[in-house]
Amino acid sequence: YEFQMGRTLYFMAGSNIPIKNTLFEVIPSMLVKSDFTFTTGEATVRCRYNKFLSAGVGYRWNDAVYAVLSAEFKGFYIGYSYDYPTSAIAKASSGSHEIFAGYSLKLDLSDKNRHKHKSIRIM
Repeated sequence: YEFQMGRTLYFMAGSNIPIKNTLFEVIPSMLVKSDFTFTTGEATVRCRYNKFLSAGVGYRWNDAVYAVLSAEFKGFYIGYSYDYPTSAIAKASSGSHEIFAGYSLKLDLSDKNRHKHKSIRIM
């Protein structure tokens, strides 16, 4: 048996936009996925307070709308998300809940960093 996996193209974009004279920032993002026969997209807008608490809403094209709440502290984050389907599956589902947790590494690739991270792909 031979399995051939098709190519998939992902396009991602996002930004952190500080709101002047406040501790808030707006974080919009988008994702487009395509395997050249089927293309789908997703857009999210989050608002983050003091680089600690964030809340947002998003939309996945012809699939679902969702809301997300999360908290960050010293690189660790934990959060909750609720997806409500907008496709035909909504007749059988009232949505889904998700709890997530993770850790973000801060990579400093500048020449002045004495603990510079190196990628094995660049060697």
